[in-house]
Amino acid sequence: MTPSPYCLAQTKLPAVAARGADEAVGGGLAFRAQGRRAGPSGWSFLRRGLVAGATLLGLAAPARAQSGHFRTQPQSQFVQIGQTVTLSATLGGGQPTFQWQKNGAPLPGATTGSLTVTVASAADAGSYTLVVSDRAGSETSAPALLYLSRLANFSVRATLSPAAPSVTLGHGIVGRGSVVLLRAIGPGLGQFGVRDGLADPRLTVLRTLPASSNSGWSAAPDAARVADEARRLGAFALAAGSADAALYSAVEGTVFSAEAVSASNATGAVLLELYHADPAPTNRLVNVSARARLGARDDRIAAGFVLAGQARTTLLIRAVGPSLAAFGLSGALAAPRLELIRAGSGEVLVRNDQWAGGAELRAAFAAAGAFPLAAADSKDAALLVTLEPGAYSAQLTGVDGALGDALVELYVLP
Repeated sequence: MTPSPYCLAQTKLPAVAARGADEAVGGGLAFRAQGRRAGPSGWSFLRRGLVAGATLLGLAAPARAQSGHFRTQPQSQFVQIGQTVTLSATLGGGQPTFQWQKNGAPLPGATTGSLTVTVASAADAGSYTLVVSDRAGSETSAPALLYLSRLANFSVRATLSPAAPSVTLGHGIVGRGSVVLLRAIGPGLGQFGVRDGLADPRLTVLRTLPASSNSGWSAAPDAARVADEARRLGAFALAAGSADAALYSAVEGTVFSAEAVSASNATGAVLLELYHADPAPTNRLVNVSARARLGARDDRIAAGFVLAGQARTTLLIRAVGPSLAAFGLSGALAAPRLELIRAGSGEVLVRNDQWAGGAELRAAFAAAGAFPLAAADSKDAALLVTLEPGAYSAQLTGVDGALGDALVELYVLP
């Protein structure tokens, strides 16, 4: 079962000196932290704030002219080592020839309309396409990924107050018809020794079927389903009758958002959680963002996440403050600091407080469809990391106690 990411919100961290560049602190992992100005933005915006809507990492190919070959495309799939998996496409007729490719290179002998991997291994992970040819020409399918790791859940802990009234979560999913479990927890944090939990969180989920909100989770008609799904997904239990909020929602499309506020504009800590509850192997959570405000010098935005599966995962993680001004946002955090922490041990693995413009990160921004940062010398932060399966926390604070609105983003790269 997937552990709850709540433990990722550390209460104490090693002292960190302000630095103008990234610094690798831990060992045994591959870290790269550079900066870049990204390609065209794939993000969308709502009146209540900035939410994720990034281009889905190249997994959904751009619209292409149809020659009559493809009726359906090969689908990306989450695969366990040793599992048998088949990729296929539905064609429109004729007698074409076939050639499967992996990462752009032809696969020897893979010349039929389907491709079966009988015993999957780590070497089989990659991007697959099918090239269909006839006398009229050739057409290449959209890419389908076989992946051995996935983003299982994400949470963000922040302090709400009249000066910082909300925390917003945005999500991007490959595949349609997905289901998610979302929770906004305040009183329930007391079981972990948190004394200032928000007394009355209200959770609103947008772009779902239907758009919905909740406060007082156990009074909702689907409370039993919410509790069952929380147990199945490894989430910690909420007390019956508590004022914590939760929703189990179907997702309309591939991009949606959720927001937690106080029903009475009170002050307190809130944990906003997202669990990808969809068992379909073709659906995958690929990017998440959280926007909140640092309203006091000791505030932090703690974004916890769990990587499930049997392979390492490459992530792009950003802490955006100054570049939010390009979207008309006043009061943005002038100098964010981003730290990546291993859950449980509290070990700081890597940190950054100013991106610097580099080729590796430029390529990652382009692959993720991340919106451009303001300039190479802006004080936004970014990390490119490759991580083993496990639980981690990306923590955002203000350099020298800086205050303001900030966005923490996480993208899963192919």
